[in-house]
Amino acid sequence: MPHTATHAAKNALSPPHEPALTAPLRGLLEQIDAFVAALPDGLYDAAPPAHLAGSIGGHVRHCLDHVAALTACPDQPTLDYDHRERGTAIERDPAAARDAVRRLSQQLEPLDAMDAETPLHATLALTPQHPTRDYATTLGREVAFVLSHTVHHQALLAAAAKAAGLTVPDGFGVAPATLAHRAS
Repeated sequence: MPHTATHAAKNALSPPHEPALTAPLRGLLEQIDAFVAALPDGLYDAAPPAHLAGSIGGHVRHCLDHVAALTACPDQPTLDYDHRERGTAIERDPAAARDAVRRLSQQLEPLDAMDAETPLHATLALTPQHPTRDYATTLGREVAFVLSHTVHHQALLAAAAKAAGLTVPDGFGVAPATLAHRAS
């Protein structure tokens, strides 16, 4: 987006304490890293309880696939969240997942130098019977989507951990708006 008076005014009105664009998402990745590090041996890739779909490792891999799609956007302005590799080491091995979390967190940092209004496209399959469609979007909108998606899967991770008798940190898998409401 060209630097315009409207853009400058919008940035001048932003609170000075506003975090970098990807900082909240990188914070969620740090939470996932700590969550995975704290799991007992064997739980990461264990079959899920009957009421949950997917192992903990499967949910972590799924989240990281979305983050990886986002990190590709400076070079590839069309995001494809549906292109995922299943059954990878990230899904089976906590150490591989933790390495991927740290790598992806670093790969998010260059997005902070980009304008949140940077135009992008996302290709999505809305039903299994229909081909994918291309939608106009922005970098900021997609960072928000991946953040929301990650929180949703953190909630599933928390449910799986609790089903295994573990405790999870307060706020893990809870939407930022809910946390803000609870704090008010």
